Amino acid sequence: MRTHTLTTAAAAVGCTVLLLVGGCSSDKDPKDATTVSEDGDGPLSAYFDDVMGSMEDQDWSEMGRRSEEIVAACMREQGFEYTQQDMSAVTETIEEDQEDADRYGTEEYAAENGYGMSTSYETPTEGEQEWVDPNADYVAAMSEQEQAAYYAALFGDQAATAEGDAPAGDWTTQGCQGKAQHEVYEQGQAWADPEFASLQEEMTALYERATSDPKMAEANAAWATCMADAGYADFATPEDAINAISEEFSTLMSTTTEEAPEPDPAAVAEFKEKEIATAVADARCKKSTEHEKKAREVQFALEQEFVDQHKAELDAWAEKYSTADGE
Repeated sequence: MRTHTLTTAAAAVGCTVLLLVGGCSSDKDPKDATTVSEDGDGPLSAYFDDVMGSMEDQDWSEMGRRSEEIVAACMREQGFEYTQQDMSAVTETIEEDQEDADRYGTEEYAAENGYGMSTSYETPTEGEQEWVDPNADYVAAMSEQEQAAYYAALFGDQAATAEGDAPAGDWTTQGCQGKAQHEVYEQGQAWADPEFASLQEEMTALYERATSDPKMAEANAAWATCMADAGYADFATPEDAINAISEEFSTLMSTTTEEAPEPDPAAVAEFKEKEIATAVADARCKKSTEHEKKAREVQFALEQEFVDQHKAELDAWAEKYSTADGE
């Protein structure tokens, strides 16, 4: 069974604020909600761009290489050897994911990828070369005590973080990986800055307010009627459809044993057909009922209200973490 690892490069990708729709970046000033159209950029987009920068403009290969260099130097300072990982496969995946993100939600994407769950799963084939940690043999030769010290140097005291004894967003407690992420992906620290914790909480609450808006209830009802007509009567919202598929896929992936460490290929293939069919119906119903347009109208109105109420805090947040050239 293949093992997947989370790298700092992969961890840095994606917007962490929960929003219904809309882009993660924009080169425009904050907009009035009444002028927002189909471009996906709401009144908060300019602030996200200041803090995160444009995902398309990032050189992920170089950032991954720099991150591994920092980790290696840090580990040497801690008295350990560390062979840098080849980040090319990770960065290629990030770039591919960005391209897919631009098409996500369209019928074309759904017909090819469904929701991107089972369609992104690949079972190992005979002769396929799996990723191997270049430090595996080095760590395996250590005693348990030495291994514990190695991983503490690399990742920090994970037990203390899990138990709440160390702040989850404090890079200084996350070992050499935390140091690398801080230095290479520093803009990501904006989301964990305690100075703006209440601002983050209120931004996240926008999602809950949007989903409970009466206009969204009407949009969801129209979508649900369309889905029922297509043979999917169990879903009240698009989130219900995605969650149902996700839960079923998780169950399928967990049905493994030592004798059969990979899910049944036939079952995966059958599920893939179901996922794609559901996603296609979802995309068609969203388009025919203008569900995403209505969702944008609700969200952007709430964003504009939020910007009006918190402009000083947002400006301070963006200024502190601005990714603009020369700052």
